Amino acid sequence: MYHQVTDSGHPPLSSICVVNINVTEQSKYPPSVVPLEVFITTFDMLFSNRLIGRLHASDQDLQDVLTYSLLSEHPDGGSFSVDQADGKIWADENLKEGSYSLNVSVSDGKFTVPTGVKIHVWAADQRALDSGLTLQMVGFSAEEFLGDHWRGLQRSLGQALGFPRQEVLLVSLQQLPDGGGLEALLTCRREGGLLQNLPNNRLAGIITDMEDSLGLSILRVKHNGCLGAGCPKRGCRNAVRLTSERLNHFTTARAAYITPQHSWESVCPCNESAVRFDGRSYLKYLHGMDEDDQDFKLSLSLKLPSSTASSCPLTTPTTGGRYR
Repeated sequence: MYHQVTDSGHPPLSSICVVNINVTEQSKYPPSVVPLEVFITTFDMLFSNRLIGRLHASDQDLQDVLTYSLLSEHPDGGSFSVDQADGKIWADENLKEGSYSLNVSVSDGKFTVPTGVKIHVWAADQRALDSGLTLQMVGFSAEEFLGDHWRGLQRSLGQALGFPRQEVLLVSLQQLPDGGGLEALLTCRREGGLLQNLPNNRLAGIITDMEDSLGLSILRVKHNGCLGAGCPKRGCRNAVRLTSERLNHFTTARAAYITPQHSWESVCPCNESAVRFDGRSYLKYLHGMDEDDQDFKLSLSLKLPSSTASSCPLTTPTTGGRYR
């Protein structure tokens, strides 16, 4: 439709515009939305603000346009926001360790449907990492593992160890280079934060049973107790290292997992990387803390010429220091 407007001036001026009229059928069906659960692993006690997940919604009325709204969050604090157009959920502030819940609504203009979002932030410590194990698997993508296999693996491992499946945590998940498969870092954490040590003498049998019952192809298992190839030499131990420089973000319709990358390394009490000192040497250590009045202790094991060792506890100011 064309619409023309003319004024009464001399000479008269006019303008033409195009008016489009869309006639659509009134909505008959409410939207359908899937609740979302987000699991975040962090190693520095805080999770920086970023995209953490996306709600998946649909509507049988194909002409409907869906909009999303954040109704409330617990605990209060304005830490989250939801994109009205696509349902993406953002953490607007640094998230500390703990659980958060959001109430979100989806509307097609006539019907409004509420749903819930649960967010779990876990700050891993070194002891928890070293008590875990990694499974190297092939035959599926990370999204397929999370959607089709993770719950079954979590349940089977929990039953074998004698505690609920939710106490088996997926600490890190990453794709191996050159199509080498998928590697998952798992640990066991009882209610209240108590760590559960893995039974090294039973792990081989537990892994074999899970392969048979779940149809998984597990190529390699690694943990601090050393199962199979790749054991460290005597006097050393395996340890997990996390890096937050690059976070892996995998999502399904119902869950999102955000984890740092991980690697195993052999930690030895004394090797070629040990620092050597002479009469002119010094040690400089720089660090930062939130409070200026906090001290910390640094312990060094020194190998003396007499082949004896001693431990030297040193207290340094928060701005760093030198010791000769």
